Amino acid sequence: MADIYQRRLAELQARMAEAGLDLFVFNDADSIYFLAVGDIELSDGAITIDLTEGDVFGENVLSHGDMNDLMAIATSQCLVMALDLRDLNSLIERAPRIGQAIAGLAAERKAAFQA
Repeated sequence: MADIYQRRLAELQARMAEAGLDLFVFNDADSIYFLAVGDIELSDGAITIDLTEGDVFGENVLSHGDMNDLMAIATSQCLVMALDLRDLNSLIERAPRIGQAIAGLAAERKAAFQA
């Protein structure tokens, strides 16, 4: 079992970001991201959602860019772990509940930005 977790961790790519850095525009994202250290703002220009350590973002990668023009901006020095779409889909095939949880998060975030 530990071997499975080690392989999953090996698929994650670490990315550092300084405060003020735009990490990406959501419709350009090709990965789902796990915020390991720091703080990030998700913003569409009108509404902002604050994320902290342990939060996930980039969930729209599964919905093919359903939330256009949403920016992820580092508000402190951050360590972000990225799992690309190919590896994410492989993980979801083995653990469908992960895909369901990500779809639920995507629906919640979409509703928050449409409020």
